[in-house]
Amino acid sequence: MKTESFYRLILVAIIMVFAVLTVSIYLPFGLNNFSGNTKPHTTLNNTNYTRANIPIGLLSAIPKNTLNTIIFPDGVVFQPEVGYSYPQNLQQVSLMYIENITATMNMNTICDAYPSLPQCTGINNTLYNLISKEENINISYIPVLFNESRYEIDTLYQLVRENNLSNDRIYAPIVHDANLINVNTTNSSDMLRILINLKQVAGVILNKSDYISYFNISAQNLSNTSIIQLINFVPPFEMPFYLSPFTQNHTEIVDLISNQSEFNDAVYHLIISYLGQNISTVCLINRNNACDVNEMKALNSSKYAEI
Repeated sequence: MKTESFYRLILVAIIMVFAVLTVSIYLPFGLNNFSGNTKPHTTLNNTNYTRANIPIGLLSAIPKNTLNTIIFPDGVVFQPEVGYSYPQNLQQVSLMYIENITATMNMNTICDAYPSLPQCTGINNTLYNLISKEENINISYIPVLFNESRYEIDTLYQLVRENNLSNDRIYAPIVHDANLINVNTTNSSDMLRILINLKQVAGVILNKSDYISYFNISAQNLSNTSIIQLINFVPPFEMPFYLSPFTQNHTEIVDLISNQSEFNDAVYHLIISYLGQNISTVCLINRNNACDVNEMKALNSSKYAEI
């Protein structure tokens, strides 16, 4: 972990502290409480679906526009992962178990990024119980995973301290994790609970012009939106999420659907069921989505937009 690339990353991070102060207030530790101002789930009118009235910048906040994206208030951007993301060192388990644990890991990440959702209460315990109580799971790898994570966190925390960033909200997850993981324990259950409660530094989405102005570099090979990962650490039971200044004034939960087959996956449906009905579904027109009447019906959507 102690490579030159990390020191280059931390130099970039120092610049980001001053250059994107407007972004830092949207980090997990600086989010506003859930306002409850979301609109009810829309019902399709077969003949009268309309172009979505999407807030300025919403589509620019999609890290990869070929993937479904859920955008929460305060600029939190999350792309659900429906693939099997659980560590592979295990015995045979049921498909239902795999779906449940993958959906719960998605929600564990969402709740770290946006903790004021009422569905987040007890989500860490739910994930812990799913892992620890499954009799077919071999958790002998937990101490190894714990020690590897502690080494990585301590390395990053040292970089944060050396650059006097310990009190910056951008790096609050690293400070949180260092305090949490540096305990003397040989108990696998305690280690597992700590690993589940680790947080991460979010990626920050900038558009190309902002990237050029902030860093004064050539951007020939950059896409129109770029993801800046200030410190690249995603804990073992987390998934990446992003923060976007483009959606800082957005007040509802929007599910942007660009991949209908993924939307129909059982894991995706579990995630949506966790979030409840306060979601506005928008069909995104691309080469895979026509957003015609039948497709809009399948998505339970009454809005569409082009990407």
